[in-house]
Amino acid sequence: MSDTSFQELEKIAKRAKESFGKIVYFDIGARDGLISTWDALAKTSYIQAYGFDPAKDHVFSLADRDNHVKYFPFALGEKHERKRLIHTFMPGCSSFLEPNFELLKNYPAHKIFEVVGESEVEVHALDDLIASGKVPQPHILKIDTQGFELPILKGCSSTLSNVVCIELETQFKEMYKAQALFPEVKAFLEKHDFILRQLLVNGPYEGEFLEADAYFSKRPLLDNNIDVIRLWQTACGISSPKFLFQMDDWLPEWKAYLTEDQTELRNRLFGSL
Repeated sequence: MSDTSFQELEKIAKRAKESFGKIVYFDIGARDGLISTWDALAKTSYIQAYGFDPAKDHVFSLADRDNHVKYFPFALGEKHERKRLIHTFMPGCSSFLEPNFELLKNYPAHKIFEVVGESEVEVHALDDLIASGKVPQPHILKIDTQGFELPILKGCSSTLSNVVCIELETQFKEMYKAQALFPEVKAFLEKHDFILRQLLVNGPYEGEFLEADAYFSKRPLLDNNIDVIRLWQTACGISSPKFLFQMDDWLPEWKAYLTEDQTELRNRLFGSL
């Protein structure tokens, strides 16, 4: 990240911290550490960052290297259990779910999904960790767990009421056996008051929209979560409707509108249509 880019991000981060307070970021599936923008924000104490991954050797190495991030050497899921982790040729494709080679054989990249081993790892539900005080309540989640995103979300269903933004990897075909696909993940998050903000195609699948990074947030509120959403979308590099950066100009007028009679409000907004 260039100095100029971080200076711009820092302005947004400073405002978010002042208006919202402590901002907690969880990277779930953090084998390679935080991406540069979030890492820079953690180093400068604009966010409190936590990482979770069952690859213990990697996690311990990251913990030694990054004293500005708190790492945990276990996986997250729907409940506390010991679970089989399937290791693949490319470690980042390892999953609790078996690769679906009936589909993957159609793509040159299928080699990276070849199974090279198995292990048993510890899994915790995020709701339980928060209830026990082992970790704080997060406001931003990043989840990259190779088809296992929905069980993780189900394991933090109580937590989601306070989460503002979520970035997760999702699939449109069954790359892993019995995985939840994008429509099911989207439906679950919509039940928890999230809206889909953007999809960005991901993966070496000959241009097919097979896998994507999906970005969800709560609806922007004028004087509550808007600065956190601005920070998140800027750090993630996703596009934003202009209104998110115009809301400062609208804020006093909207607050006045929202305290008035709704009939008058409708007349003002739609009377000339």
